[in-house]
Amino acid sequence: MDAQINPTVFFTWQGGEPTLMGLDYYRKVLAIQARHARPQVKIANALQTNGLVLDDSWCAFLKENHFRVGLSIDGPADMHDAFRKTLGGEGTYGRVRTAVDRLVAHGVTFNTLTTISPANVDRVEELYDFLTAELKSTYLQFQPCVERKDFREVAPGYWDPSTCPPADSPRLAPGHPDSIMTDWSISARQWGNFLCRLFDRWWAKDRETVRTNWFDSWSSQFAGGLAHMCISSPVCGRALSMERDGQVYSCDHFVYPEYCVGDINESSLTDMVRSARQRKFGEAKQTSLPQFCRKCPFLFACYGECPKRRFLRAPDGENGNPVKSHDESHIIKCKNGHKLMVPGGLGTLHITCPKCQDSFDWSPEAQSVQVRPVSASDGRQQVPPSHKRTNRNRLKVGRWPLVIGILLFVGFCFCYLPSLVSPGDKQGHPPMREARALPPTTVSEPPRNTPLANEPPEFPPLPLPPHGETVRWYSGDCLPVLNVVTPQGGHTFVKVESWDTGSPVATLFVHSGMKASVNLPPGSYRIKFAVGETWYGNKYLFGPPTQCSVAKEPCTLNVSPTANGQQFDEITIELQKQINGNLETKPINVEDF
Repeated sequence: MDAQINPTVFFTWQGGEPTLMGLDYYRKVLAIQARHARPQVKIANALQTNGLVLDDSWCAFLKENHFRVGLSIDGPADMHDAFRKTLGGEGTYGRVRTAVDRLVAHGVTFNTLTTISPANVDRVEELYDFLTAELKSTYLQFQPCVERKDFREVAPGYWDPSTCPPADSPRLAPGHPDSIMTDWSISARQWGNFLCRLFDRWWAKDRETVRTNWFDSWSSQFAGGLAHMCISSPVCGRALSMERDGQVYSCDHFVYPEYCVGDINESSLTDMVRSARQRKFGEAKQTSLPQFCRKCPFLFACYGECPKRRFLRAPDGENGNPVKSHDESHIIKCKNGHKLMVPGGLGTLHITCPKCQDSFDWSPEAQSVQVRPVSASDGRQQVPPSHKRTNRNRLKVGRWPLVIGILLFVGFCFCYLPSLVSPGDKQGHPPMREARALPPTTVSEPPRNTPLANEPPEFPPLPLPPHGETVRWYSGDCLPVLNVVTPQGGHTFVKVESWDTGSPVATLFVHSGMKASVNLPPGSYRIKFAVGETWYGNKYLFGPPTQCSVAKEPCTLNVSPTANGQQFDEITIELQKQINGNLETKPINVEDF
């Protein structure tokens, strides 16, 4: 708990099955949490369970202590019982369904976690309706079963290269005699079709009332925002796992001796998180990605997915391609030169360009249309395959641009309305807390132009984010304040990182000639600035003219006790070109932003 800088400390209890520890164990945990909690720090607990032992006592305990509950259930009885059996081989659906009724009776809010296996991957609509209509779940999590047969013996990333087949190999087909995959795994094509059909069902029925982990994240990413899941982020390494014996591992998907970073009984959690070994693990998500994926125009939607599943060979022979990447989709152009992404493997398609309404038939064998294969990982298809094809395999591609436009509009409204209240307004702070205003900081060296390594975006500029828009990687209320004042002549995108670990803490968008603020937890931070006029999203920033810089010294914010309460720092950075300013900066490349 002492290692956490956020005002809320989260404990997530997983397994195995965490309820096997018994209620008395968690009563003891709550007592220890209360004894060691610092003043004004909140404690939150979450429990991921299969529900088999949730009786009335358990449910009353979860409700009384405000536990967040995730329930593992894979659909109706025949879907769920296909792989979730007791040691005696009996199905567990009936016991889980009883647990659902008990949770509802006690008023315990829960979400559902569903693994997608051969038992339910082709029954999307039935599964979705069961979870939403019968179980009344309003937050759905879906995880594909993708597991090598040697997962018990070989740690991820330590595979023999000869066991890493290319994407078109039958060795990737679950159930094939020579397959390297477990029988409960699904193929890349199955997972892609599942997501497309799931989106259709969700969009048609519940898009305003039901949330899913994948669509939540992609809504943000396609609108130029950040991923909500580590597997869709550029880097990882922030979801460490601790076993009951105190051993700490780089990730809960990497609980192997090769990825043990220490023992909580011997080292502090802070030291393990900040260790060079853990940082290298997190950065490897990006640095180990093969060139084939790096060239994908939809890399921003998955960043190579989870490194645990990177055991394919790319078409150029390089290892490390994500298993859920599939060289079956293509970038094509209509007669007016507009680029479209279409799925392969569906035969001849009739395509209509959403930009100019040009209609034409296309197939992978067609010679009249320019075709370039790309790596279309799960969810990266802008044009999902229709699961209601006519005899002509008709495919309309106009849906995704409409959906993305709606998401941009909703995101704009969501961010703009809160910004009508001045970000610098501090009237919401409780009494007896005073700000300690530090001397204004001015920039001693203006940011210089650092050209983009990437080509200019091939899409029109995005709407400018609202003035004062912030994205935070922490929860709860914080007192210290960082103010940023920009000059006329360019908007500024500010990125705040931990000085020690380099982990992102917050971003702030400041319009030209204005001032905006963000509240941060106490700590020392690295502040980066990107300046420009036309916004292309978090990946391309302001396009090729983007000017990036970073402060050479840490920005430190503290909260100090006083006789009357608490005193917190408030720092103002004025991005003015001044000789002998007191904030020394240096230019950086956009890749380092």
